[in-house]
Amino acid sequence: MKLIVTDMDGTLLDEKRSVSKENEEAIKAAQKQGAIVAIATGRDLYEATVPLKKTGLSLPIISANGAQIHDEQKRLLHEAVLNADQVRHAMAVLKDENVYFEVYTNEGVYSDDFEAGLAVVVDVLKSTGAKLSEQEIMTFAKDRFDNGSIKLIDCYEKLLEDGAVVLKLLAFSLNAERLMSARDRLELDKSLAVSASAADNLEITDVNAQKGIAVLRLAQSLGFSPKDVMAVGDNFNDVSMFQKAGLAVAMGNAPGEIQKQADLVTKTNDEHGVAYAIRNYALKKQSLL
Repeated sequence: MKLIVTDMDGTLLDEKRSVSKENEEAIKAAQKQGAIVAIATGRDLYEATVPLKKTGLSLPIISANGAQIHDEQKRLLHEAVLNADQVRHAMAVLKDENVYFEVYTNEGVYSDDFEAGLAVVVDVLKSTGAKLSEQEIMTFAKDRFDNGSIKLIDCYEKLLEDGAVVLKLLAFSLNAERLMSARDRLELDKSLAVSASAADNLEITDVNAQKGIAVLRLAQSLGFSPKDVMAVGDNFNDVSMFQKAGLAVAMGNAPGEIQKQADLVTKTNDEHGVAYAIRNYALKKQSLL
């Protein structure tokens, strides 16, 4: 495969939110053979680069579910953003359904409620059975604010008044009924793409900001066709790139309905599933000798 695209959370990253040595080495092996390895994530550019810093890897990054594409030097190649009317409509629906959400912009991710921001991350990590202690969970939740991944703001409307470029809204709730109601209402607006990276969230972007669209755009910019692309992911926001890639690989920890939409299933994220997929499905056979 000439282009290997991997999701981050639940895919390239293990339960500690880190890139394992095995995954790092497999990516470098693919690069040595001439393949391009890229990230496609719901994270914004800043959050996506944090786990990569320890590895020394410089990779093209499709961020905010496809709202932006940056090359390995972090130069912006393309973006598909939400306009003010789309943002106000989505915010009104989420507030009406009493669903907490954060706003992703080209200058960072914003929250208007520190306590809710902490609580939702703690609840989500616990509900997914993350193999972390209580202290590790709280540390991770607080780190999102302390390290600048999330910025506090009094009112989201100020972002729009200041002309912020809005890439995505990320909503969280453990109340499945509220989340489904919000999703149903948002999907009535055909200018929006509504997906999820976990059972407890919704990711709202412009309809042109989807991983599949961005992967095709990146491939075309490199002179590759869809058949040259392997996509690896674990959740619903990865399905659009499964549908576009020549080879779709689901993680072993992906829900069964996601695995059914892939061509192959690799090992779990804690078993270095990305490395397994690269070495067994993407690299030339002689690289394994």
